[in-house]
Amino acid sequence: MSPAGSCVAMMPIAVYLIVIGTINLRRRAFVTTAVRDMAALGIALSGLVLIGPVRLFFPAELIAGPLQWGLVTAMYFSTLVLLLLFARPRVVVYNVSAAQLHPVLTEVLQSLDLDVRRFGEVLSLPNKHVHFRVQSFPLFRNISLVATEQPQDFRSWRELQAALARALADVPVPVNPRGVSLTAIGTALAAIVTVLFLMDAQGTAREILQLIGVQ
Repeated sequence: MSPAGSCVAMMPIAVYLIVIGTINLRRRAFVTTAVRDMAALGIALSGLVLIGPVRLFFPAELIAGPLQWGLVTAMYFSTLVLLLLFARPRVVVYNVSAAQLHPVLTEVLQSLDLDVRRFGEVLSLPNKHVHFRVQSFPLFRNISLVATEQPQDFRSWRELQAALARALADVPVPVNPRGVSLTAIGTALAAIVTVLFLMDAQGTAREILQLIGVQ
């Protein structure tokens, strides 16, 4: 496939970088779940996986038509859904430092369970059956509340995520400089893909159709 055709597969990752960069440029924290976070990353990588490893490890004759490509694509997204279903509960907080999150998290946990406990690095809400450890990534101002192997209550995790989002909604945060870099890289990548595609739009479209066996 031509460089233009190959670069089209980079567009999802470009959009992903722009979205993550924009989130980090906001003056508010952004709270999401593991399912949404992993799903967004899986979709972003879909183009690279389908054009890269699939083309490398599967003989061309096995994926030479729309039906075969449909099956391969369905297999990829089915695997992604399976991983999401078996993923541990996790709350991800973008664009906040540990120092800013700590007092808010303490208040939220106490409001959910007065018997909140700490065992080393593990925080526990025994009455809610929520047990997690805090993982901090200072470089990107990203913090995750990751469930331990103890039994968990998924409804309580949703309650925790919603309560934390409400508590952080009014907490101002400084702009994260990493957001500028991520947005710039994503925008540049999207621009390159667009220019390469427009330089030979018909040829690139023809190659993609040939790849999936339509022509």
